[in-house]
Amino acid sequence: MRLLSAVSFILLMAGCAATLNSTQQIRLREVELLRSQPTPSDWHPGSVWSFVQSGEDGSPVLKATFRVTDESAETCSSGNWRALELVEGEVGDGSIQLTHAYSVSGRLLTLDLTGGCDFGQIQGALSDGSFLGQTTGGPTTYGKSVPKRVVGRRLY
Repeated sequence: MRLLSAVSFILLMAGCAATLNSTQQIRLREVELLRSQPTPSDWHPGSVWSFVQSGEDGSPVLKATFRVTDESAETCSSGNWRALELVEGEVGDGSIQLTHAYSVSGRLLTLDLTGGCDFGQIQGALSDGSFLGQTTGGPTTYGKSVPKRVVGRRLY
């Protein structure tokens, strides 16, 4: 929903669809295709998933395992968000309490692991017990890009 809202805002500001570049047009089509397909049965309340995000040197930047719940969660984004229960690993440095949440629409999975409005999200595709996605938005550190690719798999 957040991506669709962002694209709608871009269209509104630009005045017409012709201003979307080809990369944005392709991404919008990919998102709509994922949303139109059924959510894989592996993603359900009670299932446990592990997610890993690696830095440019290959070392893990994020390595965390979550249990999927059906409990509502609040984030800065609109939509139907549900809580993720942290089972193993950590997100952040532990200095503040973070909200871990997900929104799923068809095969499109969006993760908000911080609950912070400006920290970005992870978005990608679910497929037969696996997830392949990337970070969207969020900060950079001293001008360096934030690692992008995130992989996940269902443990049980």
